[in-house]
Amino acid sequence: MKKICIALLVLFCITLPLTAQKRGGDNEFGEVKTVDARQNVTLSGKQWAVFIAIDDYKEWSPLLYPVKDAKEIRDILLKYYYFNETEIRELYNKDATVEAIRRLLIELQEKTGPNDSVFVFHAGHGINESKTKTPAWIPYDGGKDVIKQANWLPHLQVRDMLDSLKAKHVFLISDSCYSGDFLDAKRGTSEIIINYPVAYNNVSRQAMSSGASEEVNDLSEFAARLKSTLLRTEKAYITPDFLLSQIIETKTTISLNTIPILAVIPRSSHQLGGSFLFFRKDPKEFPPPLPQQNSQSQQTPIITLEQSSTHESGSVNISGKKTDPAGQTYKIGDTGPAGGIIFYDKGYTGDGWRYLEAAPAGSEFSAEWDAYRQNLVDTMTSVGFGKQNTKLIVERLKTLKQTNKAAQICATLEINGYKDWFLPSRDELDLMHKYLNQKELGSFINSIYWSSSQANTNSAYCQYFNGNQYTQQYNYDKNLPFRVRAVRTF
Repeated sequence: MKKICIALLVLFCITLPLTAQKRGGDNEFGEVKTVDARQNVTLSGKQWAVFIAIDDYKEWSPLLYPVKDAKEIRDILLKYYYFNETEIRELYNKDATVEAIRRLLIELQEKTGPNDSVFVFHAGHGINESKTKTPAWIPYDGGKDVIKQANWLPHLQVRDMLDSLKAKHVFLISDSCYSGDFLDAKRGTSEIIINYPVAYNNVSRQAMSSGASEEVNDLSEFAARLKSTLLRTEKAYITPDFLLSQIIETKTTISLNTIPILAVIPRSSHQLGGSFLFFRKDPKEFPPPLPQQNSQSQQTPIITLEQSSTHESGSVNISGKKTDPAGQTYKIGDTGPAGGIIFYDKGYTGDGWRYLEAAPAGSEFSAEWDAYRQNLVDTMTSVGFGKQNTKLIVERLKTLKQTNKAAQICATLEINGYKDWFLPSRDELDLMHKYLNQKELGSFINSIYWSSSQANTNSAYCQYFNGNQYTQQYNYDKNLPFRVRAVRTF
């Protein structure tokens, strides 16, 4: 079986035989505008693209596809997007030594301007050496001795060098084994971008991996879907979160095998709401108008998601009063008292509740579960325990001095005056997938959603919502940023 190893921004990995490997300032183009005046975005500064891909190594086994993938993505960007050859930088095979990679990143530090954007694609071997706890890229001249680690390029150094670029936007893509290790336990969250001017105005530092801490195929289905999305999409702007959704949901005859991750580069200068944008040269589709926020003309309340790195959670504020109608009955799919959607009716009122209501789609967010390597032995998986789980998690996170985690944000949501939201248990999450997502209700995105049920000391249960009958649940590391949809009982 062909496999790959990757580390964010990179496609690199540990290999087997040749046929079965693992990858471990100036406006150059004028204005690019959409129809809606409030969604106009002017391309400012230069658009840089960096490709670092290695098939052949001094000491490591060869790979087959990294260089091919990199060159095909380069050609697509030059033909269909606003990139100039003068801002393309490439290092392939024997040219991609550790010294050359460092020199290239230093060159970018010196040449990029405050309005520039930098896209980086790296493919090749990567490693997460367990004895010395050293996740690293393996350049062309990287050694195999795990003690000497000659000419390895540690993830931490790469992250710091990229964050130090003067450019406003930096977006890394990696497609190799252990790519998720590029984003450590303090990784940030991904956001759904709908306001393009705000996204382009704010500083962004984003990274996408083709999987978590795992192996992926050398013949990369992730890279194939990435290329397909860039080719066929005719939107004026493409954001990393759009790329992620298309890579996950594209229907092909080949399984993706891994679940890609998009996140903010840890401890970087990223600003909330910021995003890299790919500008299409000949767009046929334009962003819809932003929602009118005049309360007199809006029948549906506007949801505002507020987050702060200094608070124990974010909050969603919506006008209205909490009034659970006494005696009223609901069926699955009905709008609930808080403006969400009913997804479970146990048939009677017991323990103070009968129905489960999922929060409105606009209140969704991404966050880590965390309490990584902490054992919360009392979390339960059954229906009816999500609220209890959430309370337990919030109390433990407080003692750990951890903030802005999934359960904390759920516990402080306020939607239409209702403040009784919580992170669903594993079985409650499965009901939401079965009775809403599979029936195309609730406006879920194709992504992984957290539950409040711990699986073990390092992981918690989550579920991939992909809109079909596939209902398998996983347990992933608690420090991963997955989607969250709060629920409530009444």
